[in-house]
Amino acid sequence: MPRNKQPTKPPVATNLDDANELIGALWDRLNDLEDRLNQNSRNSSRPPSSNGPNVTPSAPAKKPTGRKRGAQSGHKGSKRMLADNPAT
Repeated sequence: MPRNKQPTKPPVATNLDDANELIGALWDRLNDLEDRLNQNSRNSSRPPSSNGPNVTPSAPAKKPTGRKRGAQSGHKGSKRMLADNPAT
C-alpha cells in the first residue's frame, strides 16, 4: 500500500474560514488513522497472527453464577468402595 508523501511545509490558512476548514480536514484524518491503528483480529478481518507482540489473548467472558468452584455444599458426592482383597 503506497503511503502519501508528506508535504515539505505545512499548509497555511490565510483567514479564519480556511483555518477552520483545515482543522476539520486534519481532525477527520486523525480519526481515520486512529481507527486504523486500533484494529486487531477481534475487531477486523485481520488474522490473529497480525496482532502485535504486546496484544495478549483474552479468555472468553463467563457469566458469573454466584456459585463457588468445586463441590457445592449439600452435594452427596461419590466415592470408590475399598477392595476386600487388593491385587498386588
